[in-house]
Amino acid sequence: MAVLKCKMCGGPIRVMGPRIGECEDCGTRVLLPIINEERIVNLYNRGNHFREVGEYDRAYSAYESIIAQDRDDAEAHWCLLLCRYGINYVKDDRTGAFRPTLSRMNRSPINEDPDYLAALRCSDEEMKQWYRQEAAKLADIQNLFLEIMKKEPPYDVFICFKAEEADGRRTKASELGQDIYEELTARGLQVFFSRITLADRIGEEFEPYIFSALYTARVMLVVADKAEQLQARWVKNEWIRYLAMMDRDSERTIVPVFYQMSPYDFPPEIPMVQGQDMERLGAMQDLAKNVLALCRKAPEKVQLVTALGEEKAAFDLDNALSRIRTLLEDGDFEAVAQRLAEVLKRKPESGEAWYCQLLLTNRACGWRELMRSGCCWFEDEMFVKARKYGGDALQRELDELEAECLREQKYRRMRESMERAAYEEAYPLAKELDGYKDARRYRQECETYFERQAHLKRYREEIGDSSTYVERRLKQDYPEKYKEYQRKKETLEGCKLPLLDYGIWPLVVAVVCGILFCKVLVETKDLMLTAQSFAVLGVIALGVFIGIKCESLIVGGLCIALMIWGVGRFPENVIGVIGLVLGVAIPLVCVPSTIMSMRWNSAWNAEDGYYHGTIEPLEKKIIEEASGKWGPLVGVENLMELKPTGKSA
Repeated sequence: MAVLKCKMCGGPIRVMGPRIGECEDCGTRVLLPIINEERIVNLYNRGNHFREVGEYDRAYSAYESIIAQDRDDAEAHWCLLLCRYGINYVKDDRTGAFRPTLSRMNRSPINEDPDYLAALRCSDEEMKQWYRQEAAKLADIQNLFLEIMKKEPPYDVFICFKAEEADGRRTKASELGQDIYEELTARGLQVFFSRITLADRIGEEFEPYIFSALYTARVMLVVADKAEQLQARWVKNEWIRYLAMMDRDSERTIVPVFYQMSPYDFPPEIPMVQGQDMERLGAMQDLAKNVLALCRKAPEKVQLVTALGEEKAAFDLDNALSRIRTLLEDGDFEAVAQRLAEVLKRKPESGEAWYCQLLLTNRACGWRELMRSGCCWFEDEMFVKARKYGGDALQRELDELEAECLREQKYRRMRESMERAAYEEAYPLAKELDGYKDARRYRQECETYFERQAHLKRYREEIGDSSTYVERRLKQDYPEKYKEYQRKKETLEGCKLPLLDYGIWPLVVAVVCGILFCKVLVETKDLMLTAQSFAVLGVIALGVFIGIKCESLIVGGLCIALMIWGVGRFPENVIGVIGLVLGVAIPLVCVPSTIMSMRWNSAWNAEDGYYHGTIEPLEKKIIEEASGKWGPLVGVENLMELKPTGKSA
């Protein structure tokens, strides 16, 4: 697994939180990539490496690749700013802190840089504060450089060269450059030659003086005697920046000057129309006259030999296309439009030119930006012409772009399906795109969904009717206990509740009434009088019973009063008959009621005790087992409510 490296010191980054990482060496905090892929980490480390060695354009390309995957990656936006201004961090031996240095002076304010603003937009408050502090430091350095530049005189010529060989010896290009410097200075030109111009600047930052000279010089002489010198860090930095200035100012000119090497060894970005071979007789004088003319300090310009002969026109076209590609990468669409119109006018059968026209029309710096503009461009006439007229290399690139576009179309359809939760539609696309962007994550999400649906189907088949599941499990797992419980329920259901469901109290009432009847009869020896007295007692007892049933003393009292008033209006012999009837009816009602009530209570206690002591724990166990087994598989939210069997009323 690749380890993310620090953008300041190159030390390893350890994870401190969901999005925060910290360098183990210098303590710098960074925002970790949202897309957690090894390829993204490798792109970061690749960009940091190229930036540390001064290959800012290659570093810029690496960070752009990250942005193509995630436009909200704050660290990638910040690193793009570092490349644009040529910023590296150098350790201060006195304090141990890392301080920024600028290798690519730029007049654009750092706090208005679009990537700086994007980094702020995509980061949290802690990282925003860090970015603001670093931007303030960079702005201070930039302002200091601009102040130095104001004091510097304008230059006519900038001599770009490599000063020393790997073993420390002075290069032939350096010696030749000094000869050119002395020749041009003698002719009254203001020439920037770092070996001499910066000799009294030891201990100071060279960048503001270099940028000031680049910014004001009308002519740049790129002097080399070996091809590898042109790719040296500071040499390449200077001529690439000057070419960018040429695109904005047509009055500037770059002149390749070579010695004992082939002009073909110069990068294609450097035009060879006015290249000067210093091995030729009288080359120094011709060069001086031409530079004077280019600086408008001579009446006419001397035509220099390019050493390319008949291949000049074809080479110029290739160079123009190369420059157009560079301008597209820089986003200078106005300059691209001007140059591209001329190329298509001269050679409308150029597939490369039509491809660049496609990029220009879509305001795209490269194929990644072209992908963001939509995926229907491969049906455009410009794309068709690019494929028709393009060579094998371009054909391969266009085939790759079309394949990439088709993948992107499928990826977008997959994302739309996922947003609609249409997993059946999204899964075949995610499976096909596995490894493309974050399609693997969506494939895994679909598979997780399908797996859960399969579990849910099996769960519903096993549970069936949720209201009877527990009872079915009781029958299946505990048949003897379930049968015993059913037997007790049947016994309870076979017992009828009496009208007077008061336990033993009806029997007590019957016995008391019988004793009272016998006592009164013995004392009075008058059956009719005894019956009349019992009738009064019976009426009072009936009123009390009604009051208890209605749970109201007032109702009971009113009933007693009404019944006594009603009975009192009957003749004495009728009252006696009522008393005799009550004397017989009370035992006949109370005694069976007591027996039935006691039988029902005994059956209810047996059923209730068995349920709570035996059946209820088994039901809880069954419900817990089902929830524990299926909850993690189908999700707690999908669990059905499992109802226990419940007790009989």
